[in-house]
Amino acid sequence: MVTNLVAEMDSLTFLPTMTTFTTMPDILSPMANRTNLDLIPTQNTGVGIYLLLIVLLSFFCNLLVISVIMLRPQKINSMDIFIIALATSDMLFALVIHPMLIATSFGANVEVLFSSAGCNWYGFG
Repeated sequence: MVTNLVAEMDSLTFLPTMTTFTTMPDILSPMANRTNLDLIPTQNTGVGIYLLLIVLLSFFCNLLVISVIMLRPQKINSMDIFIIALATSDMLFALVIHPMLIATSFGANVEVLFSSAGCNWYGFG
């Protein structure tokens, strides 16, 4: 009985089969007809204004946090140093990355405005 089971298992082969596509899958078909691979800027003024307000609010609130902590230098502890570092990094992010996002929301092409290095930098932000 055990030998029959072993013989049946030997006769079964489980080899993965490779499937080849002769046509593109449906998900890629809109991209198949594109010949121009440049980025197409989108324009949404409402989103741009909203992001501009968020950036201004972020900058000034973080500046307020830093100034409040720095006004009492005799009471600065290690937690305040971490808060200053966080507020500084958040301010820098708002000043460096978000203007690119705002510019694209108003319809600007990031690669033209900030060069290809800026376009890559924008992608990582």
